[in-house]
Amino acid sequence: MLSLQVGLAEQILFALATGFTKLSILALLSRVAACSRGRTKHVVFVLSGVVTLDTIVFVLVTIFQCSPISDIWTVALGPQRCINQGLHVIVASIINTILDFLIVFVPVKMVLGIQLPLPQRLTILLLFAGGLLVCIAGSVRTYLTWVMVTSPDGDITWRLYDTRFPGAVELFLGIICASAAATKPFFARYFPRLRILEKPPAADSDSKPNRPSHQANKSQQSGYLPTNDKNQFLPNLNKPLPSPPTNAGVTRHDVQPIHPGGI
Repeated sequence: MLSLQVGLAEQILFALATGFTKLSILALLSRVAACSRGRTKHVVFVLSGVVTLDTIVFVLVTIFQCSPISDIWTVALGPQRCINQGLHVIVASIINTILDFLIVFVPVKMVLGIQLPLPQRLTILLLFAGGLLVCIAGSVRTYLTWVMVTSPDGDITWRLYDTRFPGAVELFLGIICASAAATKPFFARYFPRLRILEKPPAADSDSKPNRPSHQANKSQQSGYLPTNDKNQFLPNLNKPLPSPPTNAGVTRHDVQPIHPGGI
């Protein structure tokens, strides 16, 4: 009875964990699809709704698969009012694996069409490789689940152990793929040589930067900024004017106006 209770709790927690992991990956894809002009963003929203609905339905059916609920972990020789548990688990495993494949392969065209630097492309390809491993682990778990529910001895508590390892691999790899984008600050601080998901420096028009001339350096020191127009320099208005010397005098010049009749 204790083993059946633990198995019921594992099914519910596994469904919630995989459901939230898929939604996290889809939330990351929705940010990438926001800049896309195709229909990928609509597909991402549809997949999010399907994953949410599938998780809710699976949890409710798993909890209320027997009436009363205690018949799930009650060992009895007589008939019980329960649904076909084996068929329910097999169908849920198949739907979960299909959703894994859709989440991995649907955004491939969208990501490959975006102009990204080589390091970011390699990082995204590694994420897709991890997602493919998640799909493989889910397929193995589905096969072992089918073996468990169709075994002639009907000993589910003994064969349930075989499905735990691929289920754990599927769940933990999915969490790693969903959290990869958030690990950029960690690698940038502790592993600066690993340029993962870093923005490349902007390329200049010339391959080599121009060396500043001596005249430009002199103009900057004297409070002038170089410009590209006809005037060679413009005054730096942010720099205060120098104060006059203390012994400076004032000279007055009288200018006579010029008459049109002559000088």
